[in-house]
Amino acid sequence: MAYTAQFFAEKLNVPVEYFNPFRNIQIDPAVQIEELEKVAHAFGEVVGLGLRNLAQCPVELNLVPKSIRSRQQFDQKKPYFIAAIFSLVLVVFAYGMFYKNITGVKRTSLETLSNKLQPLQASVAQLEEQENAIKTTTNQIAKLSDYLQDKFYWPDTLGEIKQVLLRAENKTTQPGKPVGVWIETFGTESASTFQPEQQEESGQNNMSGMMYYLRNPELARRYFPHLFKGGQMTLPTENTEETEKKKTSTTSTNTATVEVRLRALNMEKGGESGANSALAFAVQEEFKKSPLFDPESTKLAGDLQKPESSADTFTFGLTLKLKNPMKTM
Repeated sequence: MAYTAQFFAEKLNVPVEYFNPFRNIQIDPAVQIEELEKVAHAFGEVVGLGLRNLAQCPVELNLVPKSIRSRQQFDQKKPYFIAAIFSLVLVVFAYGMFYKNITGVKRTSLETLSNKLQPLQASVAQLEEQENAIKTTTNQIAKLSDYLQDKFYWPDTLGEIKQVLLRAENKTTQPGKPVGVWIETFGTESASTFQPEQQEESGQNNMSGMMYYLRNPELARRYFPHLFKGGQMTLPTENTEETEKKKTSTTSTNTATVEVRLRALNMEKGGESGANSALAFAVQEEFKKSPLFDPESTKLAGDLQKPESSADTFTFGLTLKLKNPMKTM
């Protein structure tokens, strides 16, 4: 339009001229300058693109809206996103195939091990059964061993009692006065119920002494082989009623406590007072020193018999507490 530049210059009060992108560009002589000046203002983009190809522009302007530019950038990145998703799918698929193969291998191995383990488990059950049988047999053997050891328990105990009585006799021996103490009854009745008795005939004394061996035939066979005839022990007969009374009043000698009745020579026969008591207490102290008896529970029981001055013997009771009583069946 004619006079457009003058119009804007007058209205805006600023110098106005037509845009000429070819001002600093050398133009080929073959181009008609007059015709180019008419349309030069429309060649700004063309001249800019041409200059951009020839040299790097320090400043670039992009008038495209942000939404369109973001979409263009996203479109440019789409191949990379698709490749990443595809790679992720491939990785997941590879892991799935890997674990599927591993699961198959493990399942096969488990079946193989299970087939091998079944006979071993059956063997383990048999071994446990045999082990239990061995334990049961071992316990039985241990009990039988204890019984075999207990077979000599009472002989050893009686031997120790004999040594204790001998030590007590040696301890209380006086010049010119014989000392003697022996067992009259062993574990047949409570010592607290003993009453002074008259001296029995020698045959009856032997009979009461042999009752212990009657209850222990193995000991009787060892110490009195002459009493066995035809494989059975033969003893002098005694009153049946008295025998039944003894059976009912007899207590087991396999318990921890044994009641013993002792008879000793009368040390006070010549008129010496207190000698019998000294002998009884000497016997008690020797039993307390023995390793087979409990010193705290081993003590005199009942009253000490006070014999007449003319009596040859006297009796006294003693309670013996065994440290390790024999096990009963």
